[in-house]
Amino acid sequence: MKTLAILLVVPLLICGCTKDAKTKKKSKKTSAAQSMIEGMTGHTAVKSGHRAASDVKKVSAAHQKDLDDILGK
Repeated sequence: MKTLAILLVVPLLICGCTKDAKTKKKSKKTSAAQSMIEGMTGHTAVKSGHRAASDVKKVSAAHQKDLDDILGK
């Protein structure tokens, strides 16, 4: 009985370990030169600033909508 249980469990464990490796997404890699250029030109900081401004606008719009709903406009 124990042998049967081991024969059933071992293949499941092996298949479970290899499944994760197949489902991983490929990450977008940048070269060292590209990273250096973006750092020196401030490209990364500018992109971050644009994302932050977009987030602030979204939050402000949501806040204004909530205020308008409360005040009945």
